[in-house]
Amino acid sequence: MIFDETQPIEFYIEQATLALAPQWQKLIAKLMTESNTFYVAGVRDGENEAQLVDDGPAVTLLMMAEQGTQSQPVGMGSIENGELGIAVLHEYSGLGLGQLMVGSLLDWARENDVHYIWLDVQIDNAAAIHIYEKLHFNKAGRQQSFVMPDGQQVILQRMELKL
Repeated sequence: MIFDETQPIEFYIEQATLALAPQWQKLIAKLMTESNTFYVAGVRDGENEAQLVDDGPAVTLLMMAEQGTQSQPVGMGSIENGELGIAVLHEYSGLGLGQLMVGSLLDWARENDVHYIWLDVQIDNAAAIHIYEKLHFNKAGRQQSFVMPDGQQVILQRMELKL
């Protein structure tokens, strides 16, 4: 869906539900063409590493754009096992949506007794690092280098926040 850029677009956050699954699956597919964000965790954790099992609370939120009767997700964020992840479509970057999403996720974490949040950020993602530092995340540990399936090298910095 393409919005009329001459008209205002409103943004709001809602929890991802099965009813919205077709929309957020399309969003993920588009985000995967724009960034390697969704591949980083798999490369970082290794293909054969056992998944950590955690019965702690988890959430996925969608950043929705709305104009008139039309709406679609333009970003998403999640917390699972304390790991925070966000992604916003490039065409909507620079509007403060990433900071709004992280703030909403941190509010959710506080409400659900999640006391430790962490993430890995690519060191060349200055916009994301700025958001995390503004929200009081601290760098933790040393940077780690990984080679993505496409051969691109990425360097990650762990950041954490105690709530």
